[in-house]
Amino acid sequence: MKKETLIKIAILLLIVAIFAVTNVLISSRNKTIEGEYNGTSELLSTIDCVDIFNNNPTSIYRISFDMRTDIDGDVRIMLYDKEGGRYWFSAKWVNSTSEFNHYTIETKVAMVDEEGMVSHLFFDGGYGSGVIPHVKNIFVEEIGS
Repeated sequence: MKKETLIKIAILLLIVAIFAVTNVLISSRNKTIEGEYNGTSELLSTIDCVDIFNNNPTSIYRISFDMRTDIDGDVRIMLYDKEGGRYWFSAKWVNSTSEFNHYTIETKVAMVDEEGMVSHLFFDGGYGSGVIPHVKNIFVEEIGS
């Protein structure tokens, strides 16, 4: 084979390898959850985000989702685990209606317990308020530090 052909093949293999590694890194930093979480009370537990946040626990994350509530009202989005929660972020509030709408929040996470095993994403309509959340199409992505 000619030297030029070998160089072209080597460059092509390098590009394929870079693409494969980039895809692995990106997919480990993002998480898409399909399906719907239907609340039966005002406090709805959804996905465990610990595997995403472990990749870069001091980064900024974007969390997007579709949500509706049984009645219109404010919903608090937070990480919460009574015992064993590894990460935390300052709660974010959104106003929800009885129709599905798309929401996006951005937040910086902090590790609060290195021994913690979970970090569930919760949607809280407020105890006794009747604001019962229903959530689907959750997407969590790392966007920077």
